[in-house]
Amino acid sequence: MRHKTYKILKPILTSLICIVSSLAILVSGYIAIVWGNIPYITDLRDLYIETAMTTFTHQWLATSFFPAWLVEDVMSKQERPDLIEVPLPSPTDENVTPSPTPTPVPDILGQEYLTVGEKDKNGNKVLVNDIEEGIVIVQVSGSTFEGKLVLIDDPSRVFLGVTDRKGVWGQTINKMMKRYNAVVGINASGFEDPDGHGKGGVVNGRCYSEGESWGIYNATYSSIGFNKDNKLIVGDYYEWDKHNIRDGIQFTPVIISNGKVVLGRGYGLQPRTVIAQASNGVVMFLVIDGRALHSVGATYKDCANILLKYNAVSAAACDGGSSSVLWYKNSIQNVPSTPMKDTGRYLPNAFLVRSKSAT
Repeated sequence: MRHKTYKILKPILTSLICIVSSLAILVSGYIAIVWGNIPYITDLRDLYIETAMTTFTHQWLATSFFPAWLVEDVMSKQERPDLIEVPLPSPTDENVTPSPTPTPVPDILGQEYLTVGEKDKNGNKVLVNDIEEGIVIVQVSGSTFEGKLVLIDDPSRVFLGVTDRKGVWGQTINKMMKRYNAVVGINASGFEDPDGHGKGGVVNGRCYSEGESWGIYNATYSSIGFNKDNKLIVGDYYEWDKHNIRDGIQFTPVIISNGKVVLGRGYGLQPRTVIAQASNGVVMFLVIDGRALHSVGATYKDCANILLKYNAVSAAACDGGSSSVLWYKNSIQNVPSTPMKDTGRYLPNAFLVRSKSAT
C-alpha cells in the first residue's frame, strides 16, 4: 500500500521540489539584481531602468518590476549637461565691412572617393552618394543599434520647415519636403503628445522657421539653431534675435559643445535623432532605430562617438522615440518605432535640406 502511495506521490513531490527550487532561484536572482553590487549586472539593471523611465508610455516596465526607491536612486544619478552659455556675437563696427559668408568648398564630402556599397574612411558602409545634391548617407551600427548618418555639404541649405496647420495638425516629413522642395529631412521639435496620440499640431518650446517665430520659449530646454552665418549654435540662450538665429528649435540635451562631449549617463537606449555640425561646416543628421529586434536603441554617448569620428564640434538631440524619422527624396530611410512606419508620425516641424535645384 505504501509502495503504491509513494508511486502516486513521487511525481507530485518531484514537481513541487522543481517549483520550489525554481522560485528560490528566481527570488535569489531578483535579490541579486536589486540589492547586489555585481558591476556587470547592476550596469545592465540601471540601463534597463533608464531606458524605461525615459519613455512617456513605458515607464511601467521599470516601476512594475523594481521597488520605487531603486528606480528613484538610479534616475537621481542621471547626469545632465551643465548650463552651456553661448556668448553674444561681438557688435559689428559700422565702419568695418562684414566678412562675406564663405563659399562652399568643392567636394567637401570627398564624394569623388566614395563608392556606394563600400566603406568610407570611418569604416561605415556608404548607402547614398548623391554628388548632384551634395548628400552622403552611411550606415552606422553598434552592439545595440543600427542607424543612418547623413552628411550635407552646404549648411546654408539646411533650414526648418513647419506644418501648414500650426496649432491644429502636424504633417509627415515627406509632405513637408514636397512643399519646400527639400531632398532630405529629419524630425525636429517635440510636441504635445497625450498618451502617445498627439497630432503634432502644438509645438513644445520655441522654433524659428526662416526667421518666423512659433511657440513659447521653454527655459528647461536648450536652444538649437543656425545663425545667419550658417553656424549651428547649441546651448542655453534666450535672445535668438541677438544671436542672429534664422532657423532653430528647442530640445534637450546638448551632446557636443565646442568639440567636447558634455552629456553624461542616465538616458538609456532609445531611438534617437541628432543634428550636428563639423568643424568645416558640414551638417550631420543622425537617426537611430530603436525598440525593435534589429535595433534596441542607442545612448547619447553612442551618438557622440559616431559624430566625433566625423569631426563634430556641436551636436544636440531633437525629439526621439517614436518620432525619430529620416527621409531622403521619396523614400523613408529608417524603421520608425511607430505604427506609421511608411511615413513616420505627424510632426510640427522638421530640419530639411533644400534641393540645389531650388537654390
